[in-house]
Amino acid sequence: MSKGTAPGSRASIVKAAFARQARDFARSPLQTDPGRLRRLIEFLGPRRGERALDVACGPGIVTAALDQAGLLSCGVDLTLEMLREAASRGGRFVQGDTVRLPFKEAAFDVVVCRNSLHHVLDPAAAMREMTRVVRPGGRLVVEDMRAPDDTDKRAYHETIERLRDVSHARTLTRGELTSMAAAAGLADLEDVPITLVIDFNEWVDRAYPAPERRERARRMLEARIDQDRCGLKVWKDGDRLKFERQSLMLKGARTA
Repeated sequence: MSKGTAPGSRASIVKAAFARQARDFARSPLQTDPGRLRRLIEFLGPRRGERALDVACGPGIVTAALDQAGLLSCGVDLTLEMLREAASRGGRFVQGDTVRLPFKEAAFDVVVCRNSLHHVLDPAAAMREMTRVVRPGGRLVVEDMRAPDDTDKRAYHETIERLRDVSHARTLTRGELTSMAAAAGLADLEDVPITLVIDFNEWVDRAYPAPERRERARRMLEARIDQDRCGLKVWKDGDRLKFERQSLMLKGARTA
C-alpha cells in the first residue's frame, strides 16, 4: 500500500488483489497468448516511432508487444508488484492511477488499455483521462470484457466475476463503452467483437478467491451448461470446465 492510501479504499483493494496475482498473471496463457496480442496490435495499426502508453499495464505484456512493433512505449500501473514483473521484461514503467494519469496532455500518439476498465469504479473518468493524454488525431484502443445487454444475464455474469475477484467493479455493454468513448472526445469509433475461451481453473485460481467463493462461482457456471443465463457458453472438456467470454476491442481518434 502506498503512503496516504486508506485501508479499505478502492485503491488499496485493487493493489492488494493484483499484488497477489502479479506472478501468475505474468505467466497466464490467456494473457500471454501471441495470437491475442497480435490481434490487438494489428487493430491498433502501429506506426514505427510513435509514442505509446499502456494503461494499467500489469506485468508489461502489452507494453512489450508495443515495443516489438516499433513503438516507443511506456507502461503505467497502480500496483508495485505488477510493475516489478513488468520491469523484468525491460522498458519504461511508472506507478499511477488510471483516473489520474501522471502525464501531460497530448503526451502520446497512442494509448492502449487491455482488460482493465472493468476494475475501475468510474470508467467514464478513466476514458476521459486516457483521451486527455492522447494528442489530437492520436488513437485510443480499449480491449475489455463485454457485458450482455440482457439485464438478468448481466447480473448473473457480474456475480460470477465478483465471486472470483474482489477488485472487479463493473463490466460494460458495447453501448456503454462506445457512449463513454464519444463523450470523452473520441471520433471515428471502430469496434470488433472477440470471443475468448477460458479455462475455469486457470482463470479463477489466478485471482486467489476464498474456497467457498471459488466453489460458488464454479457451481453457477456449471448450472448454465445446458441453459445460457449469463451470456456465456459453458461446457466440460473432460474434467475441465471451460467457457466462452465475450469481449470487445474499441478504437477511436481524439478530435481536439
